[in-house]
Amino acid sequence: MSDEARELLASIGAALPDEPLIVDERAIEVISAADLYMVETPFAEPLLGPFIQRGKRHVIAAATGEGKTTLVMHMVRAMLDGTEFLGHHGRGDDTKVLIVDVEQDVTDIKRLLEETGLTTSRRLDYICVPDGLDLLGNEREQLLLREAIADGKYHAVVL
Repeated sequence: MSDEARELLASIGAALPDEPLIVDERAIEVISAADLYMVETPFAEPLLGPFIQRGKRHVIAAATGEGKTTLVMHMVRAMLDGTEFLGHHGRGDDTKVLIVDVEQDVTDIKRLLEETGLTTSRRLDYICVPDGLDLLGNEREQLLLREAIADGKYHAVVL
């Protein structure tokens, strides 16, 4: 390594703080897997085996038309009815789910409800906006969505 490179690395190292970098008032630090495993975490109520837990964020990503909505509807049915999905039983009981659908039109939603046997469910609520929501730029839509989920009556909210 050249003397210039050593000097540059030394100057960078000297410029770094001794304490963790603060981003949005959260410390970013590197910890071992063993230390991470020892961190106490709150209990997450399972709604569908290991797949869906209350209070957790879950992401299903795929291209348009690959079956994300169909997959989620079958998962929702298992959560609501306590039936099996991929070898795991849903919570059932009084589970309530809100689906905010920003792609499907009412005809497609009705077909999915029929396919999954959810046409008579009173524990599945829907917000249908097939043209999409502008949650970043539209304060009214932000407020409406916040009000819909604010009281905590839903065990799961699907966006």
